[in-house]
Amino acid sequence: MSEPSAESYPERALWASVMLRAFQDLQKRTDPEGINPQIQYDRAFSWINNSYTKKQIDTPSPEHPNKKVFETYKTGDVGGFEWVCDHLDLSPSALRAKSLTRAGVDQIVHGLKVLKAKSEEDEV
Repeated sequence: MSEPSAESYPERALWASVMLRAFQDLQKRTDPEGINPQIQYDRAFSWINNSYTKKQIDTPSPEHPNKKVFETYKTGDVGGFEWVCDHLDLSPSALRAKSLTRAGVDQIVHGLKVLKAKSEEDEV
């Protein structure tokens, strides 16, 4: 990926935040918001490691108002793990390998915090 233009730094900071949140969810043991940390872990792990991601759509189908509706997208689609990695010049395979251990996740979280801070500094 080429060097980002000055106007894309806010977008890089945003996507670095998305990536950071996914890996922070892998670190979770408890959740102050009352959401089961295992659910957050499972969603983050799935987003990072699966070829496809399911996203629940908030608007249920009029024919089935109680049925949960999901949308599926590929990891290379906008907002998918590989797309975000490409946007941030990160290696999806390296991050996936490190996502399998606690030490690897901790290392990624530290690096993403640095990347996010640098992107925010470059905005100004």
